[in-house]
Amino acid sequence: MKENQRVRITKQMLKEALMHILLEKPIGKITIYEICQKANINRSTFYKYYGSQYDLLNELENDLFHQVELRLSESKTKDYKDGILKLLEEIAVIKQMAPFHMENFPDANFEREFTKKLFNLPIINELITENTSDDYAAWEKEYLKVFFCHGGYAIIRSWIEKNTEESSQEITDLIVKIGNALFS
Repeated sequence: MKENQRVRITKQMLKEALMHILLEKPIGKITIYEICQKANINRSTFYKYYGSQYDLLNELENDLFHQVELRLSESKTKDYKDGILKLLEEIAVIKQMAPFHMENFPDANFEREFTKKLFNLPIINELITENTSDDYAAWEKEYLKVFFCHGGYAIIRSWIEKNTEESSQEITDLIVKIGNALFS
């Protein structure tokens, strides 16, 4: 079912409000009232679409996964490096707007589930499979995937959390360089 424009705008306002508040404190300390006040939206409107701030966070997560799949699918016909670069450029814009604090997410279990969902996206599995040498056994490819995904995520997370000068291009080049060394 397609959402009308008013619903999309309302949901986007709520998501932006939540993202802004997440820069200041963890999700567990954020109230529906705060989100609605920040978005300038009535609480009954919030509850029309979401049951809790966690439901809103979950939709934000799903939006991110959709963007990851979209970016990597768009670049699949070219070079997966292009897709990684586009994603990191978007992250760089967010990073410049305000400091990003991973500790503001619910807990370690949330991050574990988030990364599990991220690394199991069909496009990521497809790209890794296509770029892995046939010299590896199937079980070895699975471990390579785990190593590459978690290592790449750790690099991106460290880049986000630090106030370093590396550009999104430099981080992309590093991840691709490591990937090429692993999978060739």
